[in-house]
Amino acid sequence: MTEKHQNVFTDPETAKKIAQLENSPEMQNRLQQVKADMKTKTFNPLSVRFIVMVILVMSLLRTTYYPLLFVAIAWWVFTNPNDKNQTDLDESYVNNFLSPLLQTVFPGTTLNYLEGFDRGFYDCILPKSHRCSSSCHITFADKYKTEFTNMQSWHYERHNTKKSIKVTDFYGQVFLVRLPTKVKGRLRIVPVIGKRWGNSKAHGRYGDREKDEVEIQTESLEFNDAYSIFSTDEFYARLILDPNVITILNNWAQKMPISLYVAGEYIVLGFDSGRWLFSTPTSRKAIEDISIANEYEKVRKLLADFYDLIDIFIEKA
Repeated sequence: MTEKHQNVFTDPETAKKIAQLENSPEMQNRLQQVKADMKTKTFNPLSVRFIVMVILVMSLLRTTYYPLLFVAIAWWVFTNPNDKNQTDLDESYVNNFLSPLLQTVFPGTTLNYLEGFDRGFYDCILPKSHRCSSSCHITFADKYKTEFTNMQSWHYERHNTKKSIKVTDFYGQVFLVRLPTKVKGRLRIVPVIGKRWGNSKAHGRYGDREKDEVEIQTESLEFNDAYSIFSTDEFYARLILDPNVITILNNWAQKMPISLYVAGEYIVLGFDSGRWLFSTPTSRKAIEDISIANEYEKVRKLLADFYDLIDIFIEKA
């Protein structure tokens, strides 16, 4: 029996530790100072710079000094402090909120906020998507060095016009664990996103069955309607798909599309949640509302179920 890391995220003691950290007088004083500083970095329509720019543009529009208007616009663009302010906001959020949270849950966890995974891991779960961007690469200090990142992927389509239209394929979280498995080739569990003519399943950018894969049905009609299972190793696929795995995936199917890819040396799991987690707050209200405990709750359930799946795979290995 393996150590069950998901208990860290369901254990009430973990939430208690986070609450104690956040509610301590030292942390409260620090967080209030940080929030005040972060608010000064957000866009303020009442700033002197913005008011001067509005007055200048309105005055120039009433004259024929259009070259000066272009100069004013260029001044606004090239002296805009927003990029530096955004960098400062990112650093404040990471250093004072996100890092303390991660160290409380898993001491030794590392964070690279501006980077994600190698593109190849994203291609595992969305092989037909054209492009992607990612950030907030976290490597948890657990036994398996589980990795987390936000990811968005998209492709372009042309319809009746010549203009390309960006279509989002995935907007959520990806988990990766570099773990030896017994699968020969690969196992893919992909969400069903619709029906084609003839009532066949459509999988969009998650990809249909490849020539070297077999499609596997389970005894759960609910699961078969929500997912398709494609694998080059039918024996391993049926071994892994026990009732616990099916129950976990069925529960998530009611909330959001998820996809699973199992290879010989790693497992990738994608949650198409429709948002990024741990995003730097950019408005004054969002900064005021930020809480270490709330940030933990955003990811706790995802991590709990991910570790539950990993434990099952380890037990079957």
